[in-house]
Amino acid sequence: IQTPRRSLLNLKVGFVGMGSIASEVAYQLHMRGTANMRYWSRTRKESLEKSLGLQHTSLGDLVSTVDVLCIHLSGCAETFNLIDESVLACASTGLMILNLSNPKIICPRALKTYLNRNADAFCFIDGYYNEWVANKGQHDDPYGLLSLPSKKIMVTSHLAAQEQVTVENIFLQAVKTLHCISGR
Repeated sequence: IQTPRRSLLNLKVGFVGMGSIASEVAYQLHMRGTANMRYWSRTRKESLEKSLGLQHTSLGDLVSTVDVLCIHLSGCAETFNLIDESVLACASTGLMILNLSNPKIICPRALKTYLNRNADAFCFIDGYYNEWVANKGQHDDPYGLLSLPSKKIMVTSHLAAQEQVTVENIFLQAVKTLHCISGR
């Protein structure tokens, strides 16, 4: 359902991670007039703060004060579950999360709880905790996120999962599954 939305100029946009992709997104938003941008990063980016008017802040403060949270952070042991129950407890009730990084940066159970508790909250994830063959769909989702309505969450397959060899492996697995079902 289409509804009126606030202008990009009026949204408070936050970034988790401020590498080259997030910096480019911030630059493009800045060029289009978005002035209220904040970020959290493991390292401060003072030159970007000056050129784009970014404000560095804590992760808890970031999620509590922005309308849109863009996650552009490398996935590793240090960043997995970075956004957990304690961080999402600080989040505004209508936060729109755009996770363009490894899904594991957000704790899936904390995300489900947050989305269920906040009617206006939304999350887009590029990729899923279980990708392709390991993803059995909403009826066999250990996190329960895939059963949430699309107004709460949207998940797309990560672009890396679309490599030719990956797609070939998916089709091979589908053939094996069909053979098992048909008894051959």
